[in-house]
Amino acid sequence: MMDCNNKCLVSIFIGERGKYMKKIICLLLAFVMLISVPVPTFAQNIEIDQMNIMDENNDLDSFEIIQIGNIYYMYLENNEDIVCITVNSEGNLVNAYSRKQNIEDKMLEYKPKSTLNLEESILHTNKLLNNEESKSIDTDINNILDLFNNNDFIETREINIETSYEGVLDSGSRKDENLNSEISLLNSGESSKAIRKAKNRYGNTVLNKYLTKGTYKGRTGYLYYTRTFGAYRTINKYVAAGLALSAISVMLGIPPVGVKQVVALVAGAGGTLVSLKAETVRKYKTTCYNCKEVKVGSIYPYRSLKDYVGEVLISSTGVSDFYYKKTKTSDNLYNNNSAIIKRGCELY
Repeated sequence: MMDCNNKCLVSIFIGERGKYMKKIICLLLAFVMLISVPVPTFAQNIEIDQMNIMDENNDLDSFEIIQIGNIYYMYLENNEDIVCITVNSEGNLVNAYSRKQNIEDKMLEYKPKSTLNLEESILHTNKLLNNEESKSIDTDINNILDLFNNNDFIETREINIETSYEGVLDSGSRKDENLNSEISLLNSGESSKAIRKAKNRYGNTVLNKYLTKGTYKGRTGYLYYTRTFGAYRTINKYVAAGLALSAISVMLGIPPVGVKQVVALVAGAGGTLVSLKAETVRKYKTTCYNCKEVKVGSIYPYRSLKDYVGEVLISSTGVSDFYYKKTKTSDNLYNNNSAIIKRGCELY
């Protein structure tokens, strides 16, 4: 049993699907069982205790719990779905929201018609999961959504998310022909803020830094490293006043703690957090570009690329942290300097 005293957030980022948890549904059960210890914490002064397990060589799933006052928020994300669940200290469902990753303008709301104790519902679902027919770990979030969709005590409705693309321009492309200069796509003042958040995560720009050398078949290759950044706006989302924190979290696609950075929050009915005022939140796709390039003689015959792609959200309230989403690579050699140099020498 986890000690919840003065612990407001536990987040686990999963690099390989199922590596650190067999069943998310079991964690959901642990989630509602763990909330027996009340914590007097307020929205204006959130204490954070974080655990991160991260491997950015893989697309990440995420699992995060945050406690504020007597309310608990559980955030789940994988390549297809985003889910956020609100539960009170008695283990009763307050609300839950979900949407597909590729659908920006619609989400589902789940609200109990009457008091619904999640522990009993999840225990029943967990028994079903232990049947031989239900062993797949790829459907964990679907099992949670099925729990809501198939429960007679839960009312489900579709909600339209107000979005726009005003101010959003073409993203451009990576400027491979000029890797020794900072890549700043549509580099407005706001995109510069997004890039700064990525630099806080990965470090400052690095230009043509010598790494090492190697000789193959009488040819010597010299390996150089460059790190640059880019950011551009992809979408605007409008958060209405009085909207539940779980709904905002799913709408924006970031955990509840990140919402506090871009939306002013206030305690609503029952202690659940809601938006204090209407807010326009602008999402910036932000990338850390990494390039290892081999020089043989006077030319550069080969380069290996590895890009960390994420999002930064910006509003009149503030700027979110960089939220990693995926890694893009040009080959499978990036982490093997000798192999990159060898390939360059072969191509010279």
